[in-house]
Amino acid sequence: MAYKMDPRINMCLLEQCAEGTRRIMKEGFTPSRGGDISLRDPSTGLIYVSGNLKDLPFPYATFLEFRAQDIAVFEPDGTLVSPWAVGTIEMPMHLAIMRARPDVNCVLHTHPQWSTVFAMTHKDIPLVLTEQSYHLGGEIRTAKYAPAGAMEVGDYVVEALGDRNAVLMDAHGSVAVGERMDMAFAHAHYLENVAQKAIFASLLDRLYPLKEDEILADHFMEGTA
Repeated sequence: MAYKMDPRINMCLLEQCAEGTRRIMKEGFTPSRGGDISLRDPSTGLIYVSGNLKDLPFPYATFLEFRAQDIAVFEPDGTLVSPWAVGTIEMPMHLAIMRARPDVNCVLHTHPQWSTVFAMTHKDIPLVLTEQSYHLGGEIRTAKYAPAGAMEVGDYVVEALGDRNAVLMDAHGSVAVGERMDMAFAHAHYLENVAQKAIFASLLDRLYPLKEDEILADHFMEGTA
């Protein structure tokens, strides 16, 4: 079937979003087909989101088969502008984050191993490493639970995310954000790194959370170094 293409749609961003979807599995952020990614085009405001595998004409076995034509495109208010593909059930969450965070142009939702352990136990990841403040913005909170696809998911995730670069989804997975796709993936990798270290450290002793004002020496904080 031939579809009329909205002239605002950027083919490069369709391919970039498809590549991001493939990277979710390539880089070990999901065991099979869980998770999704979204990109915002600052020039048009359009948001590109991983399409729903179940609604594709020929459902793929894994994310590794994702192509540009499988990406859904939305207005910021959720209006679909790509008749050939629809978003996943987490699409409203992606849009909610984009609306709340104008500094974010990529939202990466995954089901990773280590940080999901915290999400399964309803625990935040405390600020336990100095570089954690720089990479992720501080402690990583776990958003309140809501069933997958519920409209409340977006509200809870936005609330727990705040101005940080990552958030956990209770009994579900995680979200990492960034100004660009490479930054969102870097934050997702760092989230997994700190979660794994925190779990192993807790086997030896209790964790010792840091305070934000303990991260840098006073002369660095004051910009007089």
